[in-house]
Amino acid sequence: MTLLIMLTIVLALSGLAMHGLTRRYLSPAGQTQHLRESKGRPISEAQFQRYARINSVLSLALVYGPAWALQGIVLRSGPVSPWRVIVEGVAVLLVYDFGYYLVHRYPFHEWRLLRAVHAVHHTIKNPNARDSLYQHPLENFLGLALFWLTWVVVAAVAGPLSIYSFGWTFLVYSLINVMNHAGLRFQTFPLTALNYFGTRHYKHHTSMKSKSYGSIVPFYDWIFRTEEA
Repeated sequence: MTLLIMLTIVLALSGLAMHGLTRRYLSPAGQTQHLRESKGRPISEAQFQRYARINSVLSLALVYGPAWALQGIVLRSGPVSPWRVIVEGVAVLLVYDFGYYLVHRYPFHEWRLLRAVHAVHHTIKNPNARDSLYQHPLENFLGLALFWLTWVVVAAVAGPLSIYSFGWTFLVYSLINVMNHAGLRFQTFPLTALNYFGTRHYKHHTSMKSKSYGSIVPFYDWIFRTEEA
């Protein structure tokens, strides 16, 4: 029950962040903060809403379903030291982002296998926060499946992981996905620290030939020399 409550809180916070950042982007005051001048949207509102609804329902199913199924197997409740919560979460994020880097770089961009699927998301060159929902449902499925697979793999090596590790990790995973698409240059600390990440992802959206494939951090792009920010 604690895990499901945490998931609900994280999803609510992500939704609030998406709503607030989108309103800021569309507001007169937000116009001065745009990362790039928008020349209109290449999709209709009806097209956006269709993908957004499908992906919202799919995301809920792929978040709550595995969370319920993996309790007691991959995820455990009970007391745990703060350092373990931090170490487990960092380990999961590093493993996940490596997997995402590989999937994003090769099947989604360099190979033809899933380029057409990923191209749906790249249709919008100047995204705002809510456009994180505009993607092919298969891409949404693969992204969440990879996230859960990461927990299974790390748990297979280290043993069952704390639900509290999952809670903060899922919050970071969710909020970064929203913030990367915000399309805003923040002017207030500590949000200014996020400008680098938003800028790199905005550049990535300009073309299917763009690089900067990492999702959470640019760590693997630095290693493999694919960082373009």
